[in-house]
Amino acid sequence: MTYKDYKINSHNSLVNGHSGKQYDWSKFNWSGETWAETVTNPQLNWLSIKHKSIKPFVDGHDDSFGEYLHVPYDWEENETIYRVYSRWQVGKSNHGKIPIKVQAIKKDDGWYWRIIWEETK
Repeated sequence: MTYKDYKINSHNSLVNGHSGKQYDWSKFNWSGETWAETVTNPQLNWLSIKHKSIKPFVDGHDDSFGEYLHVPYDWEENETIYRVYSRWQVGKSNHGKIPIKVQAIKKDDGWYWRIIWEETK
């Protein structure tokens, strides 16, 4: 079994089923350290509620794309969480090689797609 790790970026990922290139990657929160603040006014008794973003995490497995991540996006403004998938599809040839498994791997310097390739003969 051979594998290669690719740092997750807009060129090798899909976001909610769309090309990662359509998103502003500076708005993804890979550290989970962003805060959003909601200010409410229940009858003029102002309340400020702060919400810390989650840290990105592997959440499930898609038969075609392998593991995917939930990642906070534009948290300070919208408190949104998106699904981020690898662009490599299990069983679908990519430059003559066929991925048999896709994993999301956390390393010291960020998240990676680990693509496990079919053995070549």
